[in-house]
Amino acid sequence: MRLLLAGNGLAQALQFGAVFILVRIYEPQDFGILAQVQSIATLAVVVGTLQLHLTIPLLSRNLDMAREVTVKIESLCFFVLLVSLPFAIWLGGITIFVAFVALGVGLSNTYSAYLVYEGRFSSLSTFYVVRAVLIIAMQLLFAVVEMSNGILWATVIGEGVAAASLRLMSLGLMPIYINPREILSLIIRNKSFSLYGTLQELISVLAFYVPLLFFTYRFGDNIAGHYAMANRLIWGPVVLLSGSVAQVLYHRFGQSPPDTLARLWDLGYGRCIFGGTLLVIGFSFFLEDMYLWILGEQWELASQLLPLHFTWGCIFLLSMPFRVSCLVMKLQKIQLWIDTIMFLVISVLFMFLEITPLQIMWGIVLIALIQNIALALTICLSLRGRCAAGVSP
Repeated sequence: MRLLLAGNGLAQALQFGAVFILVRIYEPQDFGILAQVQSIATLAVVVGTLQLHLTIPLLSRNLDMAREVTVKIESLCFFVLLVSLPFAIWLGGITIFVAFVALGVGLSNTYSAYLVYEGRFSSLSTFYVVRAVLIIAMQLLFAVVEMSNGILWATVIGEGVAAASLRLMSLGLMPIYINPREILSLIIRNKSFSLYGTLQELISVLAFYVPLLFFTYRFGDNIAGHYAMANRLIWGPVVLLSGSVAQVLYHRFGQSPPDTLARLWDLGYGRCIFGGTLLVIGFSFFLEDMYLWILGEQWELASQLLPLHFTWGCIFLLSMPFRVSCLVMKLQKIQLWIDTIMFLVISVLFMFLEITPLQIMWGIVLIALIQNIALALTICLSLRGRCAAGVSP
């Protein structure tokens, strides 16, 4: 885990520092549009992989099987692109950017899962740093040359180059082929991932990105840009950090699934990290003036939203051992119900209540806390039940 965290830490330091330059080059609307592309692409990635990339480190019995599944999921990603690209071209606008960002991220997730199975965490660590440098360099370059939609093009090219690099590390130069029959067979064999897991992840991603879309709908691109900036500063590090933690936990749980709560704690964070995180959350609410000074006067609302996003992100990070346990124990159906309820409550919060952006953000944080407590309790009760019955995960 240290190698991944080191790579992620450096990548995030670079991206975090670059943001303070980019906010003086691009307008809030630019970040709002970028966030919309990334949010829709994240949903498309779930469909493009059907969560089957998670089976590589969790269910593969040997290296040949892991490689075979990786090739099949790769072909699934390209098949989905070929089917969706005509519709993206017909719709126009940001949808073409969405299609290619989704392909790049889906392929990167698949190749990363293969490297996780092999335990090649140093390669992944290097990858995160190189991707961060590449995207930052292009964002700055396209801003200097005043390229239209430069921030979007930088993202598309960066994700594409990153995926190509990971493929060389994992599969080498072997040709790409698409076999619909093999794809269908893989989907049917792993319905707990391709059906329940995909539905659960779609609902979970929708619940996460719906606020951005609703902020745009109710308050316009400018307010949505403030939300997107706070989201970017916090959730960029959170997503990469949680991804690193999840990859390590996939490897650990795949080799030795937790069969008791004590084992889950040992493989997860431990009580010290849990308590320290709570202290940091409280401290973050006293730094609003510093956020405004760093970002600039035009980002006052973003500065107010930052500690709330930080709290939301920490809640998510602390839930990672339980989320991975849910996959290992094939409890995606229960997680689907929990995330669906969260999605519906957030939708009601936006659609029917006349409240301010800050009040909406407080509601989101409270809902996220309840959601993850429910998930943790589900895993705890399931582990206790299996221990009492003498059943292994």
